[in-house]
Formats: sequence, C-alpha cells, structure tokens
Amino acid sequence: MAITNSKLELHDLHIADFTKELEKQGIWLTTAPVKPLHPAQIEIVEDPHRFKVVVCGRRFGKSCLAALIALAVAFQPNRRIWVVSNTYELADKVFREIYKILVTELKIIQKGKRGKASLQQRYIETPYGTRIEAKSCENRDSLVGESLDLLIWDEAGITKQAEDIWNQELRPCLMDREGSAIFISTPRGKYSFLYDMYQWGKSTKEEYKDWKSFRFTSYSNTIENGGHLKKEEIDAIRAQVPEIKFRQECLADFEAVQDSCFPHINEEIQYVPYEFDPKNGPVYATMDFNFATPCTTLYAQLDRSGNIMFFKEFFKAGITVHEQAKQLLEVNEWLEKEHESPIKLVTADIAGEQRGLNGRSAWDDLADWGIFPIGRKQEIQTGLDMIRLWMEYPLVDLHGNPVLYKDEEGNEKQRRINKLFISYDCPNLWTALNAARFKKNKQSGVLEDVYEKDGKCDGPLDAMRYLMVYLFHDSQYQSGLIPVRFG
Repeated sequence: MAITNSKLELHDLHIADFTKELEKQGIWLTTAPVKPLHPAQIEIVEDPHRFKVVVCGRRFGKSCLAALIALAVAFQPNRRIWVVSNTYELADKVFREIYKILVTELKIIQKGKRGKASLQQRYIETPYGTRIEAKSCENRDSLVGESLDLLIWDEAGITKQAEDIWNQELRPCLMDREGSAIFISTPRGKYSFLYDMYQWGKSTKEEYKDWKSFRFTSYSNTIENGGHLKKEEIDAIRAQVPEIKFRQECLADFEAVQDSCFPHINEEIQYVPYEFDPKNGPVYATMDFNFATPCTTLYAQLDRSGNIMFFKEFFKAGITVHEQAKQLLEVNEWLEKEHESPIKLVTADIAGEQRGLNGRSAWDDLADWGIFPIGRKQEIQTGLDMIRLWMEYPLVDLHGNPVLYKDEEGNEKQRRINKLFISYDCPNLWTALNAARFKKNKQSGVLEDVYEKDGKCDGPLDAMRYLMVYLFHDSQYQSGLIPVRFG
C-alpha cells in the first residue's frame, strides 16, 4: 500500500459529496441518519486554510460536522487524527459518531482482518494504516509525541489552560506532517484563548495567513437557510431563556457571557488611543496597595460633561508603598512641567489607613512623600454599579427627558451612551474589565454582585471603583473637590 506523505488538504476531499454518499447508503449517526451538509457547513469544509476556528450556536451541527471531516480523512491511508476536548466525555461526542459509522455501520473494522478498534480505549486503526484517537486535555501527558495530520479540538472555548496546551503540546504535533487543525466551539466570552484564535482568523497580518475564522448562529441550520431545523424552535428557546444566555448559546456572541461583571464592554468604543491633553479636564489618581500581587495606580481625566478617561496606569508586583508613591510623584512632575496640569486629587483604599504591627499604615507611607489621599467606605457592588452606569449612561435631551428608541421587536427603550474610556496605555485595566467575573456563592452556587478576586485583575478594578464612587456617588460629584497636597 502506498504511504501517504503528502500534506493534508481538507478542501480537496469533497466532504460535501462524501456526506451525500453516506446519506444515500442510509448510514446513521448515533441518534439520526446522516444528512447533507447545509450551506454554512459547506463553506467551512471548502475553505483552503490550514487552521479553522469555527464559532457556532447550539444545534448548528458542529459535532456531526467534525465527525464527518474526520471520517473523510480516515479513508486516506496512513493518516493520524486526534479528537481533543476538555474531558474524555466531551471528546466522546465526536469520537462516538466516527466509531458508529466506521465500525458499526460500514464495518470497516472486522475481527480476523487487519485493523482494530476500541470504544472504551478510544481508538480506531483502519485496515489501511490510519489511526484515530480521542484525547482529554485533562491528561496532558497523553498529548505529547504524536505526529498528526488532523487535530479536531471540540469545545475549545471551555478548556482550561488552553493557550499553554496549544503552544506546548498540540501545536508541535502538527509540525512534522504540516497537519491541519479545526477548533469548534460555542463561545465563552472575549477573555479566552478561543477568542484570541478567532481574532487570528480575522487578521490580515502575514503571520496569521494560515488561519480563518467562521461564526454562525443556530439559525444557520434552519430550513430557510438550507439546513434542518425549524426557525420556530429556535425562536421558542429565545422566548424562554434570558436574552444574554440566548445570545451566547444560540447566536454565538462573544460579548454575551452570563457571569461577566461588565457584559456591555465595547472594545471599539471604549478602548482608544489617547495622548494627554490638559483641555480634557483635571487629573485624578487612584491607588490600590499590594506587594505580593501587583499594586495599581490609575490616572484619569474628567471633562465637563462627566466623561472619564483612564489614560495611564502603574501595575507592578513586589513594589512597596514608598516606591508606588515615588512613581506617582514622577507622573505629577511630568504633568505639571509638560502640561501645567498637576494631579488634583488622589483616592486610595481606606483599608490603607489601618496600622500594622509596626504601628504604621500605607497612608503614613504616602504622607512621608507629602501625599494625602482621600478615601471613602464603599461596597464592591456600589463600585460595580458606578462603572456599569458610566458604560451605559441614560441619554436625555435638552429638557431632561429620556431619549427613546424602538428595538427589533418594537419595544420602546431608553437610549444609552458610553461615558467611560480606557487608553491603550492602560492594558491591565482593560484586561481586568474584560476578565471580571461574578463570584459564585460556595453554598448556593448563586452569582453574587462582586467580582472574583484572583490577585491580578482585582487591583485595577479596586483602584477604578475607589475613584468612580468618590467622584460620582451621592453628593461627591461636584466641581469643588479637595485638592491633593504634595510636600
């Protein structure tokens, strides 16, 4: 038998025609007969790119599509195919479909003949030298050493340490044979490796020329779109579940993450390039103290319309309060010398007033440098509310009346605008806002309106809310704020 050494080209396998042939033969998957690929699936299999990121809604047919792609490759000699997922149970969703067709339906593997297979051990060896295996990312030792023609990573969006697994274990497996990979998943938010890969597939940069991304909703598989589902069934789900859940599960929306503290964060509107301009309002600084984990100092401007721009950050671990204070003074000197716009006010964590065993507090250390901050006791929930409010501020007309609009279903809603902006010079703050997740109560499992403390992202969020609450909550939003004193 000829040995296959050629690079795998999925788009040359005529997978749509292969699927039609299986349908003609009356071949069944585990729960339903094989059906022709719908137009969205055909677009994926006919694309020539080596790495394909497929983000899709529920009932798109992603598991069946992944199985059919693997089957088409399995009929070539001497190929190596892995189906990988977060757990063996998830990997089995695709592997069982492959096993059902090859072993049970087509009887490619038979006792006494070349080839063997085990559903329990999750492998198939065809009579012509091709091997298919199901793998779990929880068992990373099993992901080392093989040379692959095809990697199918199912539900890549929920795999923990996905970036490390791709870089350290899976990507090297594709080197020898110049193998292809398909990442297929329902999205799980923008703060994920799946989202990073999705962005690679949309990029025009030369380094990502082998990548292509696809995004399809559940409606792509409706009868109206050449698929197999009734549109009314998907509409019924929309009427029964929260809209944000529907957007995530059925519309394949990266923005819709149920446990996100800031689901309405918008990169195109809020994350902006910015050069400091004193005309855009006075400067405020806000500090969160830490040593083992990164401490944070944020710098912001507030304009006359109440828009706030966080334009600079200091984010570093292993830094004492004295060193943090020195950095603040350096920024203040630059603002005063270059722009005649010194820092007007400094807010800080009021827990910093508490004295330690040595009789000193963080605020005492700041006072050594002539910095006297202002703090205010606040609940985390209050700070979250202020941040969210400035992301979606109710818009009113010149008479103070709400500005209304009608949504897609004709419902009248109040129009909102963004009043919170983050400069490109604050990447850690931007990451923290995207990464913030509601804390889950250990007993009830209910999400609480506070963010999970992870030692990295909560510092910027803490510093941000100290200032937001002080400036905007209750009666504090005034022009005559107490100026900070230096020296």
